[in-house]
Amino acid sequence: MVHQAGVPVFADIDRELYTLDHTDLERCLSDETFAIMPVHLYGHPAEMDEIRAFADEHDLYVIEDAAQAHGASYKNDIVGSIGDVGCFSFYATKNITTGEGGIVTTDNDAVAEQLRMLRSHGMANRDQHVTLGYNYRMSELNGAIGTAQIDRLNRFNERRKEISGRLLDALDDLNWLQPATVRDYVEHAYFWAPFEVQTEKIGMSGKEVWENLREQGVETRHRYNDPLYDQPVFARHRGFNSDFPWSANPNDHDYDLSLPNVEAVVGSMIGLPNHPNLTEEEIQYVIETVREFDTVAQVR
Repeated sequence: MVHQAGVPVFADIDRELYTLDHTDLERCLSDETFAIMPVHLYGHPAEMDEIRAFADEHDLYVIEDAAQAHGASYKNDIVGSIGDVGCFSFYATKNITTGEGGIVTTDNDAVAEQLRMLRSHGMANRDQHVTLGYNYRMSELNGAIGTAQIDRLNRFNERRKEISGRLLDALDDLNWLQPATVRDYVEHAYFWAPFEVQTEKIGMSGKEVWENLREQGVETRHRYNDPLYDQPVFARHRGFNSDFPWSANPNDHDYDLSLPNVEAVVGSMIGLPNHPNLTEEEIQYVIETVREFDTVAQVR
């Protein structure tokens, strides 16, 4: 967004889903608002009906961040097809990969043409550069890998869902490990098998739990220790080694925020292993290790 001279305005998250809280959109709205960017975090779709309705009411674009949600769906609509634009990552840890890179989806011909130019140095044809652009062209080799991966996506996601379900069921009685909510009208992609560490019940932070489980050989994920609005690039308004694009925007964007739901969960989320290639022995080891850790932690 900042690369395209846009200024981020941060909304709070839904406390149960960890996705965009549509009830906070009105607070964020201004005459300069151009688009809403919901993130389908951990593979669970955001509440797209409400987001789409708000966007339509105020003539805004919806740009879906589906980087963690390949194959997820919301009320039978595949994510990335609900908004005006969908963005997918093919980084090595994602549900499918091309090694690196990503794709953008849209059914808007004008947007698609702009994206094609942005992808290749702003070129409209071999002779004319009509806008600024980048070298974002995917190689044929990466494309071939991605095509083969797409054929495997449903199988991969079903396996991720199966493993995640087993973890959720097997660890359901641990009062310090809260599984994420899953709405019954979505198809979850389970990029992670996400759990929220209840720090006050175990006396440890999410990062401490992550470190302890990794020491026991459980490749646990732990991200998002700080809110985005606390990141230096935003807090200092330094996008291009200057205060642009904030200086060009008529509204004052103060990132000295305290969004209550963000603050409540920041640093507390962990993801247990759910890779589709996990063996039965490895799944059982994860379950047993977390349960053993629970016993040790409770007597600290």
